[in-house]
Amino acid sequence: MRFLFLLMFVLAARPAPAQAVAPPEFQEQFARLAGLVDSEEPGALDLARGSMDAARFVAAGATTVPWVERRFASAASFGEASVAGLYLTVWGKANQLDAIRRELETNATKRKWLAGLVGTESLFMEHLESGATYQPMLRLLPSAGGARSLALKCIDSKDPLVRRAGLFWGYWLADDAYWKAVRALAKKEPDRATLRIAQQVLLKSVK
Repeated sequence: MRFLFLLMFVLAARPAPAQAVAPPEFQEQFARLAGLVDSEEPGALDLARGSMDAARFVAAGATTVPWVERRFASAASFGEASVAGLYLTVWGKANQLDAIRRELETNATKRKWLAGLVGTESLFMEHLESGATYQPMLRLLPSAGGARSLALKCIDSKDPLVRRAGLFWGYWLADDAYWKAVRALAKKEPDRATLRIAQQVLLKSVK
């Protein structure tokens, strides 16, 4: 699925040390990667170009975080929000991850995008199943601490839609902390749909 292709590109890039100045093509790379995520059926050449763009994009470093923060806040598409959000999990700090969660909790447009991804139990499981092919590859990726931290922050949200997003994103990079959070939700989650999702995710872990 589109989001998982992007996740593989960004995490596999192994960020280089921050540069004093972002590459001049940084904004163009951002636009191409966002377009790739938004594309219904990206071709093989698009994906190959995306992998190269992602490696160069992530290597720009922490100096570009303020620009990416603004692009996340003003994202005009799911792709723009996804690319900016993933970049911030690589180079951002805890306050940037907190800001992402707040946007997901309060921004009507971003909540609409989330609803299309995990808004119902059937949508959640459909997207989880459609991305299963890529999970073995994700397990081979280098450390993704920021992405895991964001997933746990979302699972800890007071908003059930954001908790579902955390369950979904965290599944692809699941560690002990993720499964502990899933078990807690499966026991005490007050939202019925999210409770059923947590229980189904937990069942998948023992198959």
